[in-house]
Amino acid sequence: MTPGLVKCAKRKSYPSEVYKNHPTPERHHRFKEYRKIFKSATLRAKTNYYSRKSYECGRDMKKTWMIINSTVKPGHLPPSLLTKLKLDGKDIHKEKEIKREFTSYFASIGSLTANSVSESSYICDFTRYLGPSC
Repeated sequence: MTPGLVKCAKRKSYPSEVYKNHPTPERHHRFKEYRKIFKSATLRAKTNYYSRKSYECGRDMKKTWMIINSTVKPGHLPPSLLTKLKLDGKDIHKEKEIKREFTSYFASIGSLTANSVSESSYICDFTRYLGPSC
């Protein structure tokens, strides 16, 4: 943030407090105008900052994705979505065991599906879809 924006951010609550303590249409208008100007200045500063960062990366995709990730999820790892799994009447709580069970299931799903499908008696002759040979 620029020094001017830091000063504005510290002062941002003042118009709001004045309006809350002594509400008048003029104070409400001043508060809304100040908030609008502050938001647009902040957005412009962020846009300029990330444009400069992007320009500094050039064509380096790794650096570009580092910037994108720092913006989208700054220092935040999402919590594990699944904390408990009930399989064959047994509760599994450990993350490694849950991962192992999911891996085992999805690794075997192809062969299970193939075994459950009966063989077709109709064999398609693909040559009828081809044009005449040269």
